[in-house]
Amino acid sequence: MSLNTFMKTVKEKLDLREVVEYTGIKLPNWRNKKQILIRCPFHDDTNPSLALYHDHFYCFGCRMFGDHLTWLQKYQGLSFNDAIKTLSQLADIPYSLEFEKRKASKSLDLPTIRDIVEKAHAKLLELFEDYTLEHWFIDRGFAKNEEEAISFAKKYRLGVWLDRDNFPEFYGHLIIPYFNENGEVVWFNARNLTGVGSKYRNAGGGTHVYNVQVKDMILEKGYVLVVEGELDTISALEATKGSIPIIGVPGGGWGSEVIRDFFKDLARNNVEFYILMDPDEAGCRHAENLKRMIRDFGGFSEVVQLITPENHFYTGDINDALKEFGKETLSQMIDDILERYLSIGDVWFIKHLPALVEERSKRPVYPTGIEEIDELLGGGYREGLHIIGGITSAGKTSLALRIAVNNAFEKRPVLYITYEMSQLELWARIISALVKDVSYLDIKQGNLPKNFRSLAGWENIEKIAEYLKIVEGDCGMINQYTTLYTVEEIEAEAKKIKIRSGIAPLVIVDYIQRMPANEELKRKDIRERIDFIISSLQTRVARGIGCPVIALSSVSRSSYEVKEDTGIERKLSAFKESGGIEFTGYTVALLWQDTKAEEAEGVEENEHIIVFEVLKNRENGRIGQVKFRFNYKLNTWEVIG
Repeated sequence: MSLNTFMKTVKEKLDLREVVEYTGIKLPNWRNKKQILIRCPFHDDTNPSLALYHDHFYCFGCRMFGDHLTWLQKYQGLSFNDAIKTLSQLADIPYSLEFEKRKASKSLDLPTIRDIVEKAHAKLLELFEDYTLEHWFIDRGFAKNEEEAISFAKKYRLGVWLDRDNFPEFYGHLIIPYFNENGEVVWFNARNLTGVGSKYRNAGGGTHVYNVQVKDMILEKGYVLVVEGELDTISALEATKGSIPIIGVPGGGWGSEVIRDFFKDLARNNVEFYILMDPDEAGCRHAENLKRMIRDFGGFSEVVQLITPENHFYTGDINDALKEFGKETLSQMIDDILERYLSIGDVWFIKHLPALVEERSKRPVYPTGIEEIDELLGGGYREGLHIIGGITSAGKTSLALRIAVNNAFEKRPVLYITYEMSQLELWARIISALVKDVSYLDIKQGNLPKNFRSLAGWENIEKIAEYLKIVEGDCGMINQYTTLYTVEEIEAEAKKIKIRSGIAPLVIVDYIQRMPANEELKRKDIRERIDFIISSLQTRVARGIGCPVIALSSVSRSSYEVKEDTGIERKLSAFKESGGIEFTGYTVALLWQDTKAEEAEGVEENEHIIVFEVLKNRENGRIGQVKFRFNYKLNTWEVIG
């Protein structure tokens, strides 16, 4: 007996609702009823949304679809074989070992792909008469009734695969065909409607670009909107009525040879790419990968985001927007994206000024925790690039760690990239300063007390660790399996933290001169390398993500001679040997040792008098000094005066 024959016999002898009751769910009287509605056990459901029929089920809430077999697999978590055995017993049908010999296909050839697409399409049109699949399209915003759902399915040649004997891995999947530029089927992706197994399967042989039929329109208009997946592409196409060149790429399969060749060809034809991925962590990662690939091809790209009619950045995907706002409004939202980049003037900016101002008002201020410095800075560090320079042993790392710890303790996310000291050494500094009876050397030498978690102050370390992430930026030079943190990696990491925490993190780079550069930059002199790194930190991390970036910098040897009466310009010139840092930074501060004050006031062993001097302040214009008694052994900063 084939599996298809087995399931057909099961459905003839056994009502699905009997199976549901067998699994422990009490149902209202369903005898002699075509359909009953119950609360769905597959999602948080307050109202009945799961329709049960004699041979299948469909949820209007989570859109779960299936039959007797998929119910047992999804609800009870049974394996395929165990679910078949259960149905054999319930329906009193002999169990065959042949059912256990199913094998998933690998890469399908073109005739097979086209055959599956045609059969699945015919099956879907057939099912509209007996099943409730039109609701899947209605719930997605693609149709308003069965007639529109049928028209929609025909337009995109969609299908559903319900053959368990042939290509069983696609059972219960929506088959979404891909076409070449001539409109011929070349591939398909399959979206699981049952909830059993992985969400997507495909025809194999590498992923493809969805909707390549618009290539001529892309070349004519000179731009393309790149979205994530087929359903978002279709949503955008339905909203814009095909007036805009839109293509889709699978979220996880953007790097296939087919996709790379298509993008390379467009980039060589000077096409501009506007990347509209899902605004979640995975979507941001996909967008960055696409942007990097396009840049490698010499092309131009921008990552964009939908804005709602109320002038808020939209947090859902394109299909969510279609369902929430409808086709006409979604079309306006997409037009709005393109207006920003394709118009000559600043119409888009002025139109969305309220949303931009509101978004900026939500960006956090990161205080240093030192009242006198925060007063000079207008409350702390805001979005933008901020420089703290100083000579060796002036306390740059110590002060930066203090700022990091202060903010992490207050539950503000901090990303600390170190290119000099190790992660262990920096945490050793923090722990030795906050935990009683644990010294820096204890940790470095591996002598951490066994009861360290019960020591006074350790609870603060655990609180800080929730929001402070220290990354060894040059670890990739030592271990080929770890990441070498260039500006691109810092940008990606900061974006991930922003998505997870909801706010842009404080980023601390310790220190600029040690940051790695790509091969092209390595051939340039130190000033050019630093200029490029500083500019990239400003545009890609500070302004691009909305992060305050504190970049520590070494300074020229002339800084060793800085005194109280040294002029501002002379002090700023200390950065000259390290590129145009003083021009790019929103704020520029110099840490210098006041030897004259040390002679006059005297200092204890392991102490220096260090001046934190704000030399430039684009934020509020205030400049000035804060003088400290700095104990470089204990890493303590005591304000003088």
